[in-house]
Amino acid sequence: MQRLLLTTLFTLGSLIAVFGQGSELSDYLKPVKYRNIGPFRGGRSVCATGVIGDPLTYYMGTTGGGVWKTEDAGQHWKNISDGFFGTGSVGAVAVSASDPNVVYVGMGEHAPRGVMTSYGDGVYKSTDAGKTWKHVGLKETQQISRIIIHPKNPDVVYVAAQGQLNGNNPDRGILNRPTAALPGKRCGTSMIAPAAQNCRWTLQTPIYSMQLCGSTSDCPGR
Repeated sequence: MQRLLLTTLFTLGSLIAVFGQGSELSDYLKPVKYRNIGPFRGGRSVCATGVIGDPLTYYMGTTGGGVWKTEDAGQHWKNISDGFFGTGSVGAVAVSASDPNVVYVGMGEHAPRGVMTSYGDGVYKSTDAGKTWKHVGLKETQQISRIIIHPKNPDVVYVAAQGQLNGNNPDRGILNRPTAALPGKRCGTSMIAPAAQNCRWTLQTPIYSMQLCGSTSDCPGR
């Protein structure tokens, strides 16, 4: 840990010195080469994310091997989704900026290719930094390309869903999950998928939203 800190400080000092001489960052980084730090059995990957304030912890979503996590900057990786996820293809991973224990994963790789593109089964959420997971809906979206978490409230989430790649599918677009404590959209009549008890993802053109209802009677059209 001490060695990593010293290396980081030395690098920052070097960058400051270089920029002070008017050199471009690209020139300084020319000798630097990428190397594979694993995991070596995860498969292809289309998403990864770090944790604000923690330079050693990262999550990676693979197209067939679920979610992997490292807590030592890539020296060791472990799968944290086996036994919890219904499918193995991951399209998006996001960690809350206000609570790093909250992690959302959108299933279904988002980069279509001619050979094969695996689909997913919605969104999973962890509140203990990946130790356990709960499915929170949007099963029919199949391909999710991005998840954005509100910077101050980890219960407010935006999901970009591509939907089925090779057919008509109403379950696509931008989906929003507001909490009951915040101004949000009402439950609508187009119930897409249950996310939790008394919660529904709904279509409000052109945005899907999930409202936490006090009871099912609060949702018009039920």
